Formats: sequence, structure tokens, C-alpha cells
Amino acid sequence: VVETDKQAVKNTHQKLTKKLSINLETPTPEEYVPSVCRELGVPTEIEDDAVDLLSEKEPRGGNPIGIAAAGIYVTCNQKDIDLTLREVAAIVSMTKETIWRQKSKLTED
Repeated sequence: VVETDKQAVKNTHQKLTKKLSINLETPTPEEYVPSVCRELGVPTEIEDDAVDLLSEKEPRGGNPIGIAAAGIYVTCNQKDIDLTLREVAAIVSMTKETIWRQKSKLTED
């Protein structure tokens, strides 16, 4: 949207936080779930179950929107809702491999 690279955004974030004492926390994966579910058009029960899954597993490392997408994918699979990694990845502008890696972290015991 702003046509800049991720590092420039990260640097700006760090400067704002440090110089102006502004607390700009990154949204959690759970906070992304409702909008991703809406874009995918999945039933509302999926949203609640995906949030529960993410809250329980507390995944770390990676882009929160990718983690949210993986949580939705896992939840849909558990509920026998046909959804592909490719469909989920397209909604969040990531690769299906990225979503797969996050899904693997959520499903490992």
C-alpha cells in the first residue's frame, strides 16, 4: 500500500517506539482471525474454534496473519470444511508453504 520495503517499515516502527515513547504492539494472530474468516467466507463457528486453537497453542515466531490463516486452515480441516492451503494463502498474500509451516507447528504434539 505504501510502496516501501518491510525493513523501512520496521525501522520507522522502532524509531517511533523509541523516540516518541509510543507503544505500537503487533496484533496477535487471534486478532486477525475474524477478518481472514470473513474473506474466506467460512462459517462463524470456525472463527471461534480457530481463536480457541490459537489461544491454546500460543504459537510463536512468524507473521501473525500467517499464523491466523494456519489456525483457520487447521480448524476447517478438523470440521471437514473443504479449504486448500492455496486458498488460504491467497487471502493473506503468502505462499502455501508458509501457511503449511505454521500449520505444522500448530498440529505437532
